[in-house]
Amino acid sequence: MAVLLLDAWLFRGLFREQAKCSREQREFQEKGMVTVAKIVGRECEDGGEYPDTYYIFYQFRNDFIVKAELKNKHKHYYEMPEGFQVEIEYVSDNPVQSRLKL
Repeated sequence: MAVLLLDAWLFRGLFREQAKCSREQREFQEKGMVTVAKIVGRECEDGGEYPDTYYIFYQFRNDFIVKAELKNKHKHYYEMPEGFQVEIEYVSDNPVQSRLKL
C-alpha cells in the first residue's frame, strides 16, 4: 500500500511539473518578446560529488536582475565577460519570466 501511495505521489509531482512546463512554453509562444540583455555577473555552485552548477546574472531592465542556471547548450556564456550582450526572451505581461534564447 505504501508503495502505491509513493508511486501516486511521484506521478502527481511529475504531472504537475509537466503541466507547469507546458504552461510556461505556451506563455512564451503567445506573449514572448525577444530583446538583448547584458551579463552583469556569474556564479558557480560546487556540486561536490555531482557536477558543478553554473549561473549567470543578466539584466535587460533597470528594476531587476535575473539569475539563470546554465544548461549544457548555454554553458559558454559563463566564460563571457561582464557587459557581454545575450539574446533573451521574456513574457510581455510578466518580464520577470525570462530565459536565454537558443
